[in-house]
Amino acid sequence: MSDDFDKLKLLKAEQIFEKTHITKKNINNILSKSFEKFDKIQFNGFVSILEREYSLNLQELRDEYQEYIINNDAISEPELRSASNNAGKPRGLFWVVIIVLIIIVVAWLIYNTYPSKQNSQMQPVLGLNATARLNNTTAIDTNSTNTTAITANTDKSIKILAAHTNGKKSKISNMLLANPNINKTLTHKNDINATVAAKKVKTVRLFTKAKLWLGITNMKTWKQQQKIVTSSLDLNGTGKYLLILGHGMVQIKTDDKNISFPQPKTVFLMLKNGKVTQLTHSQFVKLNKGKLW
Repeated sequence: MSDDFDKLKLLKAEQIFEKTHITKKNINNILSKSFEKFDKIQFNGFVSILEREYSLNLQELRDEYQEYIINNDAISEPELRSASNNAGKPRGLFWVVIIVLIIIVVAWLIYNTYPSKQNSQMQPVLGLNATARLNNTTAIDTNSTNTTAITANTDKSIKILAAHTNGKKSKISNMLLANPNINKTLTHKNDINATVAAKKVKTVRLFTKAKLWLGITNMKTWKQQQKIVTSSLDLNGTGKYLLILGHGMVQIKTDDKNISFPQPKTVFLMLKNGKVTQLTHSQFVKLNKGKLW
């Protein structure tokens, strides 16, 4: 084994963990060459981090791991995961169907309950005659060109509403009398606000053909999490995050473009408001408060 690996073995697992944040268990497995504990992507990712942090060349260690895989006819884990996921689909589909049925039943109950509650609240205020007139106004054909009749019926309904409040006009009554079309205006504004809010939602999706180790740091809370991605992953495009990828054989799709990093080594990125920026090793460490991970 190279001198660089011997230098690494002189360090304690606790020291390496504090600098690289690789778990002590994985560090000990690397130092003892327990290759059976790792898949290819995970092992190469950890070795890349060790090389960068300690300026080492651990190519001989990589070669030994590759020889171990060949001699033991190791099967790639993504294929195994794919098979296990497919086996669990029927059961997952059953629960999806149950949840959808529950949602439909709840929506039906709400739809049928809400109008009756609304009518029961308006009946004491308007009286039977006033309610009938309001309903007649609503029932007028919207395709009719007789706009004068619509305005007259609407004004009568508003006057009936004012009479049943004993002359005490509320703020809402005053607004209706001043502008009978205010409800339509407010509804239109709400629709516009909802459309603008929907356009602000940004989507970022990561695709990989080989299993990927992904480290995510939230730059607002500085909380970290690790993920193993086998095919694709949706990322939160509305915040600000630092990303470290175990390898660069990935594609990232944002709202306006597709990004790829055709390189086998570790990739450092910043995701901010739906935009992805590639960082150098030193830039990443500086933004991450002097730490790699």
